[in-house]
Amino acid sequence: MLTTLTTLAALALQQTDTTVPVRSGARLEVNNFGGEIAVKTWSRSAVRVEANHSSRDRIQIVASDQSVHVKSEGGRHGPGTIDYNITVPTWMALNLSGVYTDIKVAGAQNEVTAETVQGEVTVLGGSGTVSLKSVQGSVTLERSRSRRPRSPATSPRRP
Repeated sequence: MLTTLTTLAALALQQTDTTVPVRSGARLEVNNFGGEIAVKTWSRSAVRVEANHSSRDRIQIVASDQSVHVKSEGGRHGPGTIDYNITVPTWMALNLSGVYTDIKVAGAQNEVTAETVQGEVTVLGGSGTVSLKSVQGSVTLERSRSRRPRSPATSPRRP
């Protein structure tokens, strides 16, 4: 019975809630093995990371002038399922990836790269280069202000 109680305590759900200031031009990079990455925007020059995870997982947030990196470290059993709710400045570029991860972005006004192996990708917004990929899952892009690059065959010729 003691072993069962210890196991249940180790699996207890924890919450991380951290806010870090960022400078204009910084990029957010998140890699998640399983769970969800949900990103929304605000007008502050700060990134808020809220994460629901097992007590065996540790959330690392490393901020510099150029980027904010968010990742997790699992215990002996490898990475767990983590649900991230992240709030970023509207101008911040995003690079989001995962394996068994759903990715949702709302309100971004800069570049967005979102890739997952098994999960859905939904982006409402984005500007400039927007690259979305899912091996096994749907991909949805709405309200983007991105431009599709012209191929050399369709580019207008200059005299």
